[in-house]
Amino acid sequence: MKRIFVLLILILSVEMMLSAQNLIARQNNSAPVFYTKLDSAILNAQDGDTLYLSGGGFSANIPISKRLHLIGAGHNPDSTNATIATFISTNLRLQNGADGGSMTGVSLGTYSVWFEFGCINYFISRCIVSVSASQPVKNLIISENIIKSLQNFSLGSNNNLFSNNIIEGKPVLGTNTVFKNNLFLSDRLFGAPYQAFVMYVTSSIFDNNIFLCWDWDNSTTYVTGNTFRNNLFVSGIDFNSGNNLGSGNIINQPAESIFKYQSGTLYDYKQDYHLKESSPGRNAGTDNKDIGIYGGQFPWKEGSVPFNPHISTLKIEPKTDPNGNLKVNVTVSAQPR
Repeated sequence: MKRIFVLLILILSVEMMLSAQNLIARQNNSAPVFYTKLDSAILNAQDGDTLYLSGGGFSANIPISKRLHLIGAGHNPDSTNATIATFISTNLRLQNGADGGSMTGVSLGTYSVWFEFGCINYFISRCIVSVSASQPVKNLIISENIIKSLQNFSLGSNNNLFSNNIIEGKPVLGTNTVFKNNLFLSDRLFGAPYQAFVMYVTSSIFDNNIFLCWDWDNSTTYVTGNTFRNNLFVSGIDFNSGNNLGSGNIINQPAESIFKYQSGTLYDYKQDYHLKESSPGRNAGTDNKDIGIYGGQFPWKEGSVPFNPHISTLKIEPKTDPNGNLKVNVTVSAQPR
């Protein structure tokens, strides 16, 4: 199977550079089929198919109501020099039937994966994305992403896991959700008066997260009945109000004491979110691992490289040799999941 993956990626990358087209390979138990439009690939895909997206831009104007697995080339400039990044410049709408699907290695920028009519058992990893839900969702795993916003996870949602993500702003409406080893970048959390970062969250668990908020305005108005364990806060927090429970939390820590290099409230590829050797979050999680994105079950992967074999270098000679052959040099590295 791994040989098939390598061959698919190689074909996609080489074909893209030769034809100046963005291609999608649809793979099932038969030979791969290629498309230039994401809508066409979705329309023709069968339940359980994998869609391999080359580097470049795509749009999706029809919803996904099948169990599909979307795999892009990645989004980090450091790891997509050979293939360029994969990005989708529309919302990706998931409907009934998309249960059990996944997406990895894709940037949606500020666009959303939108759980339009409910979904269960969906997996999103190593993407840039916003996440929204307009119907109850269950058993989602959202890991190692740069999340622009989170909205509407109170609609009967439960048993969803947000793990090892970097969350920039405005999570709204969450219940029965687990947040583990995330980094919340906003400097103002949960509230009033400016509501720059509001989360009406109840009956949820927060373990091993880092909160860079310096102001915890009226948190108990919005945050009730939750459990906070072994999180690291720049601000102070009163766990005796709002019917919240807290244990093992580290509070009132200067932001400059936490990371090797971090500033501001937006993700930056140039920053270093590893903990300093002297950081109080070292080995301080509920699992005795580091608090933050490099600890826990889904440690942040450098370069956000998706789990398929990755093309790290690709060199194509500008012209053919006297026999009409075109020389192509490719370096492919295997990726652990």
